[in-house]
Amino acid sequence: MNRDEFLYWSTYGSVSTKLIKRWNLNAGGSARVLDLGTGLGRNARKMARYGMDVYALDIDTDVLKKANEITNKEALNVNFVSGDMRQMPFDNDFFDAVYAENVLSLTSFAGLKQTLGEIYRTLKKNGEAFLVIADKSSPTIQNAQMIDENTVLISQQYGTNTGVATFVDDQTLKTCLGKLEIIDKYGAIHGYFPETYRHMILTKKLDKTARK
Repeated sequence: MNRDEFLYWSTYGSVSTKLIKRWNLNAGGSARVLDLGTGLGRNARKMARYGMDVYALDIDTDVLKKANEITNKEALNVNFVSGDMRQMPFDNDFFDAVYAENVLSLTSFAGLKQTLGEIYRTLKKNGEAFLVIADKSSPTIQNAQMIDENTVLISQQYGTNTGVATFVDDQTLKTCLGKLEIIDKYGAIHGYFPETYRHMILTKKLDKTARK
């Protein structure tokens, strides 16, 4: 990582203030939130500045060490955790919200489904997850070697340590979300403008018992 990349990934992140305020309000105070694939913790630190109880997961221990150093200098409280998003080290029904912007496509399609299952498991009932997943129309994969219908071999420049990435269309996305229900895909609630090559969706773990 060169200096410019470091400065970009270490400055305050792109998590929308609209989402942060919504999640704190829904939790009745300080929401317990997971920043999934935190990297240098830019989104985690922004959420911590708004009083959230932030957990930040990443598989890269060296990056987490740097993220922790930056966070300590700013006197912010973030719980940095080393772990694999496909098997998260958290209890069931642990989080009020999950933020996953730049990580979900950096695995195989099977890995994506596992991770979405883990997000569902660790969310509280009525908890929300903001998810960003690459769309299959992306020009990135037009000449890429396909491993399966949704997984491609991809160069390291795109940030994946596994050398694979996943791209999905609308129908496949709905299928792999499982029991997570999309409540906003156009930005009215989550505050982001839709993008052509990325699905940017707010989902919810519905409390089925509340409907009875």
